[in-house]
Amino acid sequence: MTSRRLPIALAASLALLAGCGSPETSETTTPAETGAAEPAAPSQEGAASEQQTDAARANPSNGLPNGLDGRWVSVDDPQSELLIEGTTAEMIYEGEALSTDTIAAVDACESAPDAAGAMLLEMRPAEGEPLCYSLYRLSETELVLTYLPRGNTLEYRRAD
Repeated sequence: MTSRRLPIALAASLALLAGCGSPETSETTTPAETGAAEPAAPSQEGAASEQQTDAARANPSNGLPNGLDGRWVSVDDPQSELLIEGTTAEMIYEGEALSTDTIAAVDACESAPDAAGAMLLEMRPAEGEPLCYSLYRLSETELVLTYLPRGNTLEYRRAD
């Protein structure tokens, strides 16, 4: 991959990571399935109200939500993947590792001070600034994150 495409691929990968809510290990129902209107975008209010649920389901060994580990493929760009193993998150594009970061559950992010109270994940690269995500939804097959402070929604499906 050329050095010019690398930042674009990384940005695309990051844009696909933003916007999750409750980290459940079973499938969640959608508003369409329950007859409710589909929300326009993930709200911080909903994420904040689910914090207690998220914390209760956190892995006691690392504080991250149960079910987060695994290989996730972007819904918007199948060439973009996210591999999470324990406290390591690896961004992959076209089969090539772009970055390997440490991932942690945090109470607040410096880049998004208004998001305190939501389930927040921070990816810390070896060099550079940490990246902050709000966990919007997590199920056995779906991971949706919101990249903060921009609000880009990143939607992933678990790889087979």
